[in-house]
Amino acid sequence: MAGRPKKKPEYNPELQFNNFLQELRDAYEEADSLRTLADELNISLLKLRKLLITADVFTSDICTEINDLYQSGKKIPEIMKLTGLSRASVHSYLPYIKGPYNAAEISLNAERCRTYKIRQEQVRLLKEIPSEENLWQSIIAFQNYPFKTATGLPFRYKLKVGKNGEYNRELLID
Repeated sequence: MAGRPKKKPEYNPELQFNNFLQELRDAYEEADSLRTLADELNISLLKLRKLLITADVFTSDICTEINDLYQSGKKIPEIMKLTGLSRASVHSYLPYIKGPYNAAEISLNAERCRTYKIRQEQVRLLKEIPSEENLWQSIIAFQNYPFKTATGLPFRYKLKVGKNGEYNRELLID
């Protein structure tokens, strides 16, 4: 394969999702009820239902009706009109297309978005409450960020980790 190497070569979203769905199928077969399974997995009942619909192990009359309409080419607004359900309700009876949110293994893009949000929050906190602790948290958040010197030279930094597993306030610049 030509081009640049993948940053997460071991990440295969389809494989991750299929493994997750298989584990979910197994757990569903052993569960007493949907509510206890949702509690056990620490997810909402609606998310569990949508995952089980995606895994093709949960069905109901309304679920079948919505999926049949969707498969026949009907758009969400048309399905809403025909069933009298809200947009959110219609979507809740359709299987996931891209996979669930907040999965254990996340995509590179989801990782980037999470890092961006953390950095934004740290900058906001530092502006709001300028303290040594907030400055340190911002320094931690901006590791590996592509900075440029005043003359335009690119650089990144990492924090050195001590023997105790915590940052020891040493910057390693590349």
